[in-house]
Amino acid sequence: MVAITYDSEVTSSISASKLFHALVLDGDNLVPKLLPAAIKRTNRLKTMKHRVDGIDNESFTYSYTLIEGDALMDMIESITYHIKIVPSANGGSVYKNRSIYHTKGDAQIAEEEIKAGKDKAKGIFKVVEAYLHANPDAYN
Repeated sequence: MVAITYDSEVTSSISASKLFHALVLDGDNLVPKLLPAAIKRTNRLKTMKHRVDGIDNESFTYSYTLIEGDALMDMIESITYHIKIVPSANGGSVYKNRSIYHTKGDAQIAEEEIKAGKDKAKGIFKVVEAYLHANPDAYN
């Protein structure tokens, strides 16, 4: 098994607590409301299974492992995600995500495939962020 680690960060003007509530605590409800066409186009959400490894509302951290589904293709055993939303001095935050891909055997994952998935996730993040800007009283 090979483990490939990929880190990403996104800076936001939205507070850490508001982002954590919208993306982590209510993400399963909010994202399908904001992106119904995208959810409808893919069956991945219907076939994915994940395990929550840890969640901490005080430190805005969330860890989970994707253990089954189309996103794993036939070459990935699991993907572990570690999310941390760090408050910044200006009242905004930094969304940090570490993804660890555990491949089956010695399978290799193309960097482009990982980047494509991260770009989709960043797009979802930006839609949620725009919603929070347009609805400043949401998740207070």
